[in-house]
Amino acid sequence: MTTFLQVLDGATQLSVLGNLFDSARVPNVKMWGAKGDGESDDTDRLQQAITNCLANGDPLYVPPGIYLVSAPLVVDKPCAHIFGAVPVLTAGLVNPGVYDNSRRVSTLKAAPGFIGAMIHVPEDGVSAEERRNLLIRHLLFLGDEPSRQRGVWIEGACKFPAVTGCGFRSMGLEAIRNDGGQVLLLRDVYVNRGYMASVDFAGAPLSDFAGVIYNNRPDALFDNVHAGHSGPNDSPSGLIASFLMGAVSNCRMSNCVAENSDVGGLWRGTAGLITNCRFELCGKEGLVVTGQRNQVTNASFGITLSSRQDGTYDALRVTGSQNLFVNLSLNTTAGQVRHFINDESNVPAHQRNQYIGIYTANQSAAIPRIAQRIITKTGAGTSIGYAGSPGWTNFFDASGGGGSINVDGVSALNFVPPAIISNLLNGVDGQVVRLQGSSGTTYAHGTGNLRTQTGANKAVGANVVVSFIRRGGVWYEV
Repeated sequence: MTTFLQVLDGATQLSVLGNLFDSARVPNVKMWGAKGDGESDDTDRLQQAITNCLANGDPLYVPPGIYLVSAPLVVDKPCAHIFGAVPVLTAGLVNPGVYDNSRRVSTLKAAPGFIGAMIHVPEDGVSAEERRNLLIRHLLFLGDEPSRQRGVWIEGACKFPAVTGCGFRSMGLEAIRNDGGQVLLLRDVYVNRGYMASVDFAGAPLSDFAGVIYNNRPDALFDNVHAGHSGPNDSPSGLIASFLMGAVSNCRMSNCVAENSDVGGLWRGTAGLITNCRFELCGKEGLVVTGQRNQVTNASFGITLSSRQDGTYDALRVTGSQNLFVNLSLNTTAGQVRHFINDESNVPAHQRNQYIGIYTANQSAAIPRIAQRIITKTGAGTSIGYAGSPGWTNFFDASGGGGSINVDGVSALNFVPPAIISNLLNGVDGQVVRLQGSSGTTYAHGTGNLRTQTGANKAVGANVVVSFIRRGGVWYEV
């Protein structure tokens, strides 16, 4: 037997959905006279529908069409469920032309000159327990960009709000802003051309970043959210981020994409998780992490448009401490980024950020600085991977001669070596380092602080791993 929810979630069941929700079984906005013709102002009719459904605890269906909105639609009661016909999951549904030529999407369109939030949970003194379970799904929000409106603004207290299967285009301010929602869920959300209103933040401090998707409450979850073309790449201070996480804790972002933005993401929170995310084609930083005790895993940075990168910004900039970065990759061309990772934490050893599995490709100009930064800033147990062009010259300390490698905090190192290595610099007694020279090298016995097992110079081929352990300031082959 097909259930109500199975029919509701089936994007392919459009004819069934239309018959079901245009009937009297579930309230829909046209029962209150909404036109959805893209010309009539439907604000009052939509608000009447929302108010009545909230009073009765009913869901509200928005049939396919274009509904003009000239004032905020206020949601001030619990258990609000406002939904459209089909999920807005692809760029095709938020790109120009589609919403003008089709009525298959349930669209809220800002009327010219409208300023405000298209759907607004107000700050009215209602507690989160009194206003729970807000669900907005399968709606396309189409902004009037110069007028600077928001798509969804959860300003007041609300518990368990969720926005799923929605699209946002040409919002003059944030597509989604959360100031009061507890345990916010964003899933299957697509934002295109957000925050494009030429807002000038020149000279503003780091805390004044603006975000296309902005969350300022703990325990939020972003899953499969795509924020693209978010802000002009020539904005004055690069303070427009696709994703902005406030100084809150325990938030997660997974399977998300930030592209064609000034800054892909600004993460100011603590104890959060960013996993399986991509930061691409950003005009300035791909990701900025200012908080503590966060974990970033399986993240990729792709900077391939020379018009958006001029070699003065970093793919990943870290100013926080005690963060863990695992399996990060950069694909770009030489000179387009200043550093892959620019760690500015400058904290004691026990508070350093940790980097495990850092991979680069086609980025020979930035590799030396990447290597030096990671080695000098990470703690024991770090493994650094490399796939790309030669150029790891800053792995070698010039003051110690061309045959010296800085191994501070490194446990495994894949490198392009000099002809002869005679010294391993820094490190601590008991530290073990696995060295793999991608083009082969010779380890000198006795001329520096290396001691091979044979008591003579050790020549190895390419990609052969040799391990050394430090005892009493001397490195012995193991």
